[in-house]
Parts: sequence; C-alpha cells; structure tokens
Amino acid sequence: MLPDLIVEILSPSNNETELRYKFDLYESQGVKEYWIVSPENQTFTINTLIDQRYVTSRMMTSGDVVKSSVIDGFTLDLKAFFEGID
Repeated sequence: MLPDLIVEILSPSNNETELRYKFDLYESQGVKEYWIVSPENQTFTINTLIDQRYVTSRMMTSGDVVKSSVIDGFTLDLKAFFEGID
C-alpha cells in the first residue's frame, strides 16, 4: 500500500540526482502529494499528482500557508513552521 503523502526534509547532503530519482519514483508509483521542505533555505514545494503527472507548486516561503489536497482541512503556516530555524 502506497502513502498518499511523502514529506522530504532536505539536508545539505541531498543532491539533485537523488531528488530527481525520488520525484520520478513517487510520481510513477502514484503518490498523490510529495512535499519538499528546505529548512536551510526556508522553502516549501508541493508536487501534486494530476493525471498521473506531478504538477509542482511555486516555491513557498515564510508568510505562505500550505494546504494539502490529500489531508482534508490541513493547513500549515510557514512563518510559524520555520520560526527559530537559522
């Protein structure tokens, strides 16, 4: 059974090849949402599966509010989420 949502918290050791592999894998396996969070850059991106392909949101930052399409009613205030991360 596949999860509906995967959240990737980036670390300095993540690289583009690894992220591309995961993006392609999760998309091909039908994961409905794949979130990528960068604590270092304080950015948040949502990849939403539409017609079996990921549509990537704009890059969100502090001040934006994230809404999930798979967790009904879930919102995340990024200002509060990233608060205290340096």
